[in-house]
Amino acid sequence: MTAASNYAENDILNTLLGTAANRYVKLHTGDPGEDCNANESTEDTREAIQFAAASGGSKPANSLPTWTTIGVSGQESLQWISIWDTVGPTGGNPLVKLQLSANRTVDPGDDFELTAVTVTCDLR
Repeated sequence: MTAASNYAENDILNTLLGTAANRYVKLHTGDPGEDCNANESTEDTREAIQFAAASGGSKPANSLPTWTTIGVSGQESLQWISIWDTVGPTGGNPLVKLQLSANRTVDPGDDFELTAVTVTCDLR
């Protein structure tokens, strides 16, 4: 059996998501897929997110994004997010994808805020 140490898991998270640099969140109406280009919301603005240092294989966000007057073209059910290394709306590299704890229906002009985001790494 091979397993990574807690130090290694934390190092992976800190390297991938940084501790001071912005990463950027993209909204999705379903599973974004491996390249995070599937089920994209019509709101294509990637909002900034920052993360605290990883501990115990978890890396919580300490600066969360808000979309003010969301630019969806019609009612959408937001279900997933992806985190990118560039602001976009195109280009850059997808880093991780996460399913929301509950779907959120938004209409054009609504505000949408993520209230908590934690990325975990468990290499066993």
